[in-house]
Amino acid sequence: MNPGKQTANQDDPEVAAITAEIEELRRLRETLRRYQETLENALKEHNLQVEQIEKNTEKQTARLAAAHTSLAHQYQVEVAKQHLIQTRKQLSTLDD
Repeated sequence: MNPGKQTANQDDPEVAAITAEIEELRRLRETLRRYQETLENALKEHNLQVEQIEKNTEKQTARLAAAHTSLAHQYQVEVAKQHLIQTRKQLSTLDD
């Protein structure tokens, strides 16, 4: 390239403005890349948290189901006891 022409282009205000815009666009592109990386990392972290919450919810659901089954069994045992007591009372009145 002609050295005289290169100096002339560098001194041209339009070329300088375009060069400045190109540099600004490069900085903006890098900033956007960093923002995108930050957002991707935040999304990964969020997804891990959601996964952990889902696991905890499954565990809680299993515990609640087990507790419900246990309570239902206890209730059935109590009803059977009460029925047995009533039957014994009725039988004892018949024996008298």
